Amino acid sequence: MLARHLSCSLLALALLAVGCNKTSGGSEHAALAAFDTRPYAEAKQAAEAEGKWFIVKATAVWCPPCQQMNAKSWPDPEVIAWIKENGIAVAVDVDREGSIAKDLGVEAMPTIIAFHQGKEVDRFVGMKSSGQLRDWLRGLPSSR
Repeated sequence: MLARHLSCSLLALALLAVGCNKTSGGSEHAALAAFDTRPYAEAKQAAEAEGKWFIVKATAVWCPPCQQMNAKSWPDPEVIAWIKENGIAVAVDVDREGSIAKDLGVEAMPTIIAFHQGKEVDRFVGMKSSGQLRDWLRGLPSSR
């Protein structure tokens, strides 16, 4: 009887977790629309070849400000449109891609870095609202 009760409890927890992931996953999925899925080096090379901005988001799954930006800032339609038109953006998980994060000099998350033609032009550290992120992107010198 105890095993059956435990089994039912585990099933209920699993279903609850799936439901929670579906609820929170919508904004995460929307945030992903802003980011290129190619490996870092390939995306960087493409940005340079196309004369576009290379935007790097250094992030971690355990970083609350990173998750806030994923939920509210990156899914902003104007942010996504700016990136699609002017740049290539990648997300670097500092835990999985530690050597890249180290090479970039990332010391805190989120860190967002803008490169143009292989040179760092600007960076910021910390949470930015969608409006602040839009303003920052628009403030980058014209890439054309």
